[in-house]
Amino acid sequence: MLYGFRIEDWISKSLSEKIEHYEKLADITNRVDFYRLFEKDKITLIFSYYEYNNFTEIAQVLDSINLLVKLNRVSKIIFISSYNVYEPVYGTSLKEDSPKAPKNSTGINALTIENILIYLHEKYNVETYILRLFSLYGPYMDNYTLISNLFRSYIHNEVVKIGDLKKVRDFLFIDDLINIINQVYERENSGNLYIYNVGTNTPTSIKDLITKINKLTNRKPEIIFNPERIRAEYDHDYVVADNKKLLQDFPDINLTPLEKGLELTYLWELGREKNV
Repeated sequence: MLYGFRIEDWISKSLSEKIEHYEKLADITNRVDFYRLFEKDKITLIFSYYEYNNFTEIAQVLDSINLLVKLNRVSKIIFISSYNVYEPVYGTSLKEDSPKAPKNSTGINALTIENILIYLHEKYNVETYILRLFSLYGPYMDNYTLISNLFRSYIHNEVVKIGDLKKVRDFLFIDDLINIINQVYERENSGNLYIYNVGTNTPTSIKDLITKINKLTNRKPEIIFNPERIRAEYDHDYVVADNKKLLQDFPDINLTPLEKGLELTYLWELGREKNV
């Protein structure tokens, strides 16, 4: 069974829909949920860097995982990490061994958890997957995400407010992430440590993204610069995954082209707006 916690709700919804043996926990630090895990056969845990208010919460989560691993209850750990662990660079795809120098809380949390999971793997030989996620989008996404906000502006004929059209991102469709997680979950256990960049290796500027959305929606809204949209610690100029290692180990993965993913997401957004 695949048990998830500390995962964004919109990602968890997709996991629930597409992975039969996925179950969301309230939290591993919740006493009731924690002791439930002792009633099961060996389990797979999946969690992310999301929703930690401080380092104490990180320690509580990892203490719980440490105990489960120590007592031989966990067969596999899957951690959804973030590209924010990397030192920002421009014009170069990030490799798994690229320098680590997080500039924000997301990156610091993710790298802290990564390092402790690597330690647990080395100590207990628990199979561990670290999936460094790039710019995810798709149905159910929360309103704070770039593509969700853009579609909402288009649907309501609003002015599009953008911080910087030159920023370059690597956009990954949610179904591709779920497919990768499912393959990792079903993969035969080897007791190894695996670290992957989970992205497409396709650079897309915000300007090019808007051009694609204009074509998809047959609209061309007014676009204005809004400096409040720029968050210096998060707004890296260039964030693209070198995903050769992922594709080498999972050769049957077919990543969704951005145009197709945008079309599916836009149709979902239109449906949500009709039901509001």
